[in-house]
Amino acid sequence: DIALVSDDEVASAILALIEKQKMIAEGAGAVSVAAAMFNKFNLRGKRKIRGEFALFAFGYNLARVENLLGFGRLMKLVRG
Repeated sequence: DIALVSDDEVASAILALIEKQKMIAEGAGAVSVAAAMFNKFNLRGKRKIRGEFALFAFGYNLARVENLLGFGRLMKLVRG
């Protein structure tokens, strides 16, 4: 699917990211946020999508922690 967003919607998404997430994003990075904010595509099964995103975000964060600490140190922390 293709979602079209206006420049004003992208600007609103950038401001929302700054205000709510304390995150700076360029226009290209805020396009998907704008599309979600202004309901430009159908999010069938929002609960399922939220769960899938949470799993993706967890995996991403876990990989970052492993890169920072190393596998052995991460396992020590997990095991207590």
